[in-house]
Amino acid sequence: MEQITLLLSLFLTYLVGKALAELMIPANYHILRGYPIIYWTKNQSKKIAWKYEHNI
Repeated sequence: MEQITLLLSLFLTYLVGKALAELMIPANYHILRGYPIIYWTKNQSKKIAWKYEHNI
């Protein structure tokens, strides 16, 4: 029984710590775990591919 409560408390502290860490990181970075960055790189590669295909 003690092991279960220990695991639960560890898990809760992990969640709280994670939430605090996300608050401390600049908001635009941690939203959706860097999805804006991935989206931006995808768009850039599409633009480059389009330029290459159309010889611009």
